[in-house]
Amino acid sequence: MVREALTVIERDPAAGREIPGWRPPSVEYTYTTPLAHDSAEAITVVYTHTPGMGVTVVYYFRDPQVMDP
Repeated sequence: MVREALTVIERDPAAGREIPGWRPPSVEYTYTTPLAHDSAEAITVVYTHTPGMGVTVVYYFRDPQVMDP
């Protein structure tokens, strides 16, 4: 699932939810996706995007939260 999340982020860095307060030109995002198609757990990826420099994954973790429908 992490690879799927990274593929989505690679195609569209703005696919995640922006974390406010980050200094321009970089923007920090979180992207959450289910751990499995039938799972309530998720993988959350925290990353930054800087135009012209690409995406940097800060960290990712297994998130026990219940996914929104």
